[in-house]
Formats: sequence, structure tokens, C-alpha cells
Amino acid sequence: MSSLDNITDKIKSRANSKVEELNRRFKKEAGEILADKRSEALIAGKKLVEKTLASEEQRKQRTVSSALLVKRDAILMEKQKMIDKCFEMAKKKFSEIGDEEYAAFLEKNLGDFAEDSESVLLVPKSRQKIAKKYSGNLKVKVDNTITGGFKVEKNGVIYNFCFDDLIDYNRDKIETQVLEILVKGGE
Repeated sequence: MSSLDNITDKIKSRANSKVEELNRRFKKEAGEILADKRSEALIAGKKLVEKTLASEEQRKQRTVSSALLVKRDAILMEKQKMIDKCFEMAKKKFSEIGDEEYAAFLEKNLGDFAEDSESVLLVPKSRQKIAKKYSGNLKVKVDNTITGGFKVEKNGVIYNFCFDDLIDYNRDKIETQVLEILVKGGE
């Protein structure tokens, strides 16, 4: 071998060493980069799983909350139906009271009206005879729109003592008490 071949071999040897060293370094750096990217991917995956779980938990809570609201609304609707039924039953019962109870109601509520000959007592046809007996100086007229109770017309003003209207007027005041009685009675 000539010296030129020796120099060429040395250069080739150094170049091969350099290539091997660069390959090792690149493989090491590639391994580190790959490990970093795997780590980042795992962290991103965990965050995505956590976000999905949190989102699912929120959806679950909204569903439960919605179901509770539907349940509450249904309960309130049923309570309202019970109250409505009670008031309708009360109206019916009052419209069907006996003559003695009606006479007592007239006497109790006519008061000073009974002394006024200018006023008119308006009653249902079925109560006309009783009304004449207990009306004092009042003129008695039949009003077929009245189902129970009576009205007094004085100087163009109508005083309403109709059972349905009295019950409706006082409903807001006693509705809570009616519900309490219904709930306690149901326990």
C-alpha cells in the first residue's frame, strides 16, 4: 500500500468513525425526542380523559337536575289538582246547603241591609221563599245566574255574597291551610 492509500484509508476510517458517532448521537437524540413526545402524548391523553370525565359528570348532573325539576313540577301539579278539587267540592257543598243553613247565612250576612227598603235581595229561584221570610224590608228578586248564596243591590252597587265568588275571593288566603290539611291527612 502506498502512502496515498494509507491516507485514503485513514480518511475513510475517520469518516466512518465520525458517521458512527453521528449515528449514535442521532439515535440517542431521536430516542430522547421520541420519549418526550410519548410523555407529551400521555399527558395530553390524560387531560383529554379527565376533560371527558368532567364533561360527562356535568351532563349527568344536568340530567339529574332536570329529572328533579320534572318530578317537582309533577308533584306541584298534583297538589294543585288536589286543591282545585277541594275548592270545587266546597263550592258544590255550599250550593247544596239546606234551607236552615241558608236562612242562617242570610240572617248573619244581611245585617243592616235588611232594614233598607230601597235595596234589592237577589237570590236563586230555589231560595226565593226562604229569602222573602228572612229579607226584612228588602225587595226579593230571582237571579238565575246565582247558584248559591245571594247578592244585594243598593244604590247601583252590588254586594256579592255568592258562595262561589266568596270561595274564589278567599282562596289565596286559605289555599296553604287546605294543602297542609290534605298533606297531613294523607300521612
